Amino acid sequence: MLTTEPTPEMIAEWKQLFETHHTGMHPNRKTGTEVDAYFREKYPYQIFDNSTFRKVAETNIMENEYSRNKLP
Repeated sequence: MLTTEPTPEMIAEWKQLFETHHTGMHPNRKTGTEVDAYFREKYPYQIFDNSTFRKVAETNIMENEYSRNKLP
């Protein structure tokens, strides 16, 4: 995040850094399955498979405007 206006020198430095390193850059994205496997391996978890838990989770999502807007 920039807190000041970038100077021409700053922009030139950023462009030089990009030109130097852009060939080795690639997205650092994990799939949902990879993230799930990581958390299951590193942290204890338990599965909640009952109607009460499902209803509470659904209600929390639907009553939260931000979460609700992310639904398809």
